[in-house]
Amino acid sequence: ETSFTLVFDYDKIKGYESIHVDYNAVLNENAAVSNTGNVNGVHLEYSNNPYDEDSYKDTTDKVTVFTYGLDISKVNKEETELLAGAKFELADKTDSKISFIKVSDGVYRVAKANESGVTEIEVGSTGENKGKLKITGLDADTYILTETVAPGGYSKLKDPITIEVKDSDKDGFVDGTEGADNTSGYVTLKVINNKVDFELPTTGGMGTV
Repeated sequence: ETSFTLVFDYDKIKGYESIHVDYNAVLNENAAVSNTGNVNGVHLEYSNNPYDEDSYKDTTDKVTVFTYGLDISKVNKEETELLAGAKFELADKTDSKISFIKVSDGVYRVAKANESGVTEIEVGSTGENKGKLKITGLDADTYILTETVAPGGYSKLKDPITIEVKDSDKDGFVDGTEGADNTSGYVTLKVINNKVDFELPTTGGMGTV
């Protein structure tokens, strides 16, 4: 629901043959991740002769902008249990870390330019959000997900995960590639952790602990 109005001074523009206006906009935290997208509309009223009422005209136009997200589940090797306690960082393809604002337990959005966000984000810890991490506000691009803290009793991932968010036909649905859900604007993936595997040395007598 953000808008702006341009008012031209006729005396200053009457000598021009045409006027071209460009504007850039950044989606805010209210942008929806869906196939309906986010519509930017324009309504233009103009006249080539302000002294002639019949010369007034109006025209409209709109462009739909899509935004995307990640829907991550943190699971054990058998994929039978959702694991809390894991933390991640997400970077773009230039390896620049992305800042986030926490919306709720396990839910984050990309921080706006004027916001002080965090780069380390944590999966949900309770209820239906346990072991879940949802991120919104992403462009269609390539991202690098790095685990910074593993769940208790589990080994941290050795290598980062490269995630590609693609929407080739620009319909708001991510492409149905591996790890992508082509019925939404989210890339869904499971991140698996293995339990810490070690054995105590068997030195000493039977009575040694």
